[in-house]
Parts: sequence; structure tokens; C-alpha cells
Amino acid sequence: MVGFLQRQWFLLSLIIVFVLGFAVPEVFRPFAEARTLRNWIVAAVLFVMALPLDTKSVRDSIRHPWPALFASSVNVGLLPLLAWLLAQTLSDDMKTGLLVTAAVPCTLASAAVWTRRAGGDDTVSILVTAITNITCFLTVPFWLYLTTGSELSADDQARLMRMPIRLGLLVVLPMALAQLLRQRPIVGIWATRRKSWLSGLAQVGLLSMVLAGATLCGLKLKTTTWAGLSDFPLMCVVALVLHLLTFFIGFRSARWLGFARPQQIAVGMAGSQKTLMVGLDIAISYFGGLAILPMVAYHFLQLTADTVIADKLRSDNK
Repeated sequence: MVGFLQRQWFLLSLIIVFVLGFAVPEVFRPFAEARTLRNWIVAAVLFVMALPLDTKSVRDSIRHPWPALFASSVNVGLLPLLAWLLAQTLSDDMKTGLLVTAAVPCTLASAAVWTRRAGGDDTVSILVTAITNITCFLTVPFWLYLTTGSELSADDQARLMRMPIRLGLLVVLPMALAQLLRQRPIVGIWATRRKSWLSGLAQVGLLSMVLAGATLCGLKLKTTTWAGLSDFPLMCVVALVLHLLTFFIGFRSARWLGFARPQQIAVGMAGSQKTLMVGLDIAISYFGGLAILPMVAYHFLQLTADTVIADKLRSDNK
């Protein structure tokens, strides 16, 4: 039981935090509506998650960039397009949430961890993380405007056009500062040794964002009929299909392109995983309400599905 709790504490905490936000939203309302505080949490979490990233591993991948570039194109090109096609079956809130999920960059932590667990090349996943997060201030607004722009008011569209500046400050700048600070040997050694601790700290910050999003969802549900959640199960199925389909296409395409098996695994994992941190911030700040549900569902499903996939691939490698 202790081992299970140590391995799955984040998923269990995710469920608890989500339930609390829905059950007693008024208790957490001041925190959920404190936008400046949320911004600082996002920046701090991305700084903490980027600090342990091995700059040397990223440099090594840059020397052979094609697997990472291909995986990045799958993550920010193919996946949003597939999401747009599949989302047509969903109601407005669920559709918007899934499109936000598809537009955000690759996750900073689990892509590399699950790639390594499956016996893949985790340096490729690290580089995909860097590429998609550094360019997200361009790719995210592009996809959201393309797929949701016609459904937004003029004011919302204007706010969406200002998103590149906001993402640059909240995502790119903290990551760049973390990597610059890491160049000091004492900081780099400390961050590498404390990688697990820093990862745990980042996940706590992530849980606080889930609480904010769940609270806003809970507040909206007070004025929303349960009919608005009628296609939640369908959305979960669509999200799972989207993730698995993207993984399969990325994995198989990498094989057709002649990449080695470790790189094929990295393309599949990094190409299909999305970050919860940036997605929650965008869903809460620009769309609100029930739009966070697909983001949380996709994250939960990708972690669960990729655990099974990684273990299967690892056993196949033996």
C-alpha cells in the first residue's frame, strides 16, 4: 500500500483536489479568482520544472534533431488538427476544452519519464519539450484562433491576440531563466541532485492550479444544468482516442522514416502528451467554466494509458 501511494500520489491527489473544488467551491473562491497569484504560480512551476533539465542532453539531441523536430510537428501540428476533427461531436464547453488541450505544448516532465520507462530515447523527449514550450507563444494562439476564433466575442478575440506576450512572460521567460541559472555549476549540480524533490514541488503547484480550475467549474455548475455535462463520458472517450491515435501515428511514422526504436518510442510519447500546467492557465484565463474538464481528463488518461503502453514496450524490448 505504501509503495502504491508513493507511485500514484499525484493521481490520487488530483482526484481529491478536483472533488474539493467541485464540492465546496465557495471555500476556495478567493484563491481561484486571484489571477495575479495564479500567474506567479504558473511562472514558478515552469521555472522549477525547467531547472533540472540537462542542458547537455538537449545539446546532444540538437546534433541529431530530426526525431525531435518530427515529434514536435506531431505534437503541435497533427494533434490539434485531429482534435478539431474529433471535437465536432462534442458540446461547446467540452469542444473548446479539448481544442485548448490540443493546442498547448508537450508536458515538461512525464514525456521524458515515460519515454525512459518504455526504453526510449528520453533526450529526444527533452528536446521536444524545449521546442514546443519555447514556440508555444506562437503556436497556441495560432491554433486557438483558427479552431475557436469564430466562436469568440470581439473582446475575447482581442485577448487571444495578446496571448503571445502573456505566454512569453509566463512560459518562455521562466524556462530561459532557469536554464541560464543552471549554467552556474553549483546550481546545476544542486538541481540535478534534487530533481525528484523539484518535480514533487512542481506537481504541488500544478495541483493548486487544478484546484483553481475545479473551483471555477464548481461555481459555474451552480448556474448550469447537469445537461451541460451529458457528453462528459463521450469527451473522455474522444480524448483517449485522440491520445492513442496520435501516439500510434507518431510511433509508426517514425518507424517508416527509419528512426531507431528508442527514437520511435520518444516520438510516440512526446508527440502525443500535453502539459496540464499551461493548458489549465489558458482554459481558466481565456475560457473558464467547464473548459478545464477536457484538459484534466486528457492529462489523467495520458498518464494512465502511457503507463500501460510504456510497460508493454519495455517488455517487448527484452
